[in-house]
Amino acid sequence: YLEGMFPELSPHAERTERSNTEELADFCLPPDYQDQPANNDGLAVPDGAQENVYQYASNVAGQYGHSRIHDIGTGSGSKLVEIFGSWSDTIGTDVPEKLARLRIRYPDHQWDHYTRVIDCDLLLCVDVIEHLDNPRELTQHIREGRWKHAVISTPARDLVPGNPPNGPPKNKRHCREWTADEFAAFLREEFPGYCCDVRVLGQYNTVATLKRI
Repeated sequence: YLEGMFPELSPHAERTERSNTEELADFCLPPDYQDQPANNDGLAVPDGAQENVYQYASNVAGQYGHSRIHDIGTGSGSKLVEIFGSWSDTIGTDVPEKLARLRIRYPDHQWDHYTRVIDCDLLLCVDVIEHLDNPRELTQHIREGRWKHAVISTPARDLVPGNPPNGPPKNKRHCREWTADEFAAFLREEFPGYCCDVRVLGQYNTVATLKRI
């Protein structure tokens, strides 16, 4: 699903030299938390998933007059097109194997292979970070980008029905999951000098809004 999204970084170099406990502490997770390799083969995200996060991001864009939108890990592209496509300049990026389908389905919109954060008003990263072996690949890219606001979401581990409290995630697509408080702590460590508002939307979506101070 997301393998190869960050080609210029070396995601496994640090991991091999550090204990799992040290790494989990770095991600602001409990020391007894169990993560897992993500299994994304043949699993698709339904088009309606995370719609409330995109609606929330649309409200942020409207409030601040943002028109240039970059969606990292856009997936099917449907929510970006349906919620932002009629009134803003959008670009959705993802792994190369998804681009042909996106360009056929939505030929009037911009799609590209993700290599970096594209200059934009509003950066979206909706339920991507929990799929990554090393989420710092993503946060580094976001820090290096030029944007005015960023909306980053992930499932709230403690609110997902039937989810083990200390992992591994019930959803085998996910390497790890955070509670809302853990995710807030992780992002505030990763983005010093930013305003970071974290809230829970719907049943179990943790949504963080970042803005440079």
